[in-house]
Amino acid sequence: MFFPQFDDILDHETGTASFDDLKKLHSSESQSLVKFGYGIAIKALNRTNLEKQNVKLVQVFSEYVTAALSELGEKRNLPTYKGTKVYIEIILRWWKIMNVRHPNKGTRLKDMYMQPLTLSAGNGSIEFLENMLTLTHTTHAILELAKYCMAELNFSCFLPGKIQTDPLEERFAKYRMLAGSQYNTSVRQVFECEANLRLQDSLPLVLNSSKYGLIEMKSYDISDAYEEKSTVKLSEIIHSSTLGEKYLRDLEPVIPVLTYLAGYCVYKLLKKLKCNAYHSGLVSDKYFGSSYTLIKELDRGGLQYPRPDVVSTVMCAYSVMLNFVSKPYEQEFLNSRNYKQVLVMISHCVAQRRTVTSRRT
Repeated sequence: MFFPQFDDILDHETGTASFDDLKKLHSSESQSLVKFGYGIAIKALNRTNLEKQNVKLVQVFSEYVTAALSELGEKRNLPTYKGTKVYIEIILRWWKIMNVRHPNKGTRLKDMYMQPLTLSAGNGSIEFLENMLTLTHTTHAILELAKYCMAELNFSCFLPGKIQTDPLEERFAKYRMLAGSQYNTSVRQVFECEANLRLQDSLPLVLNSSKYGLIEMKSYDISDAYEEKSTVKLSEIIHSSTLGEKYLRDLEPVIPVLTYLAGYCVYKLLKKLKCNAYHSGLVSDKYFGSSYTLIKELDRGGLQYPRPDVVSTVMCAYSVMLNFVSKPYEQEFLNSRNYKQVLVMISHCVAQRRTVTSRRT
């Protein structure tokens, strides 16, 4: 599709956005364990007419998608990736403004477009809506309603997310699905579906296994994660997961994603420890090399820039996981009792071995 010049961010008078760029992007990363275009599912790219009403499937309007287009657009030969990125950013900004339901949302998430609408000069959301060239009816109504509430009713700010119908649309989407994927549901079907939805909230989280019956979801101790009877060849996996020079070259295309994941691990760890003593050992200064391009693209001031040794640890875990899903070890890995704890245990061994090897050299 074509869209007009907006806010002087296009190289030409009109921009071109193509849905095929997103399909090609998804196809190029479909076999990878880590992805730049996080969140894009095959269902979001191939929806039925009924599923097009499901707001949760609108995953293409995401900051991860725009970052993926910036990083991989030229490498994957996507002809219109720049215009597609600009178009998604326009809709995403409009969407952020319309979903503000709390006056401190923009401050907490460090995003100027999530600030409430105010009459103060320099309000980025107001300026953006005034520059909109499409969605005229909805945007004009929001602007007039915001001005009326603040000028006539003396509101200090205006929260557009409070007057939207997304929760109602989501509820009716569940009614249609529970009624057999029917677009027009009767009043009786609505009452029956409502009873089913309330029943789902009161059920415990269990798995119904044909072999073991009802299994309650719970966490296992790490000692139970690996049995001696299992045939997973630990020594072979540890040896093959060592980060050599050749393996680092193979990982080079996904290093920015692994660096971003390492930053998230650091964030969760510091939040759990609640101690600043570990901060300097986990977080480094803001390096803007090729490894940190994804973090820089998504950062609004709150992301963590992990130290290189933290990134190496995440790369070790990724290396182990790649070996687990390879042909020699996949079946043995699937026979384990707890996949996550097995991965943690062997990754810990690989990281320790790599540390000892580096000290000796």
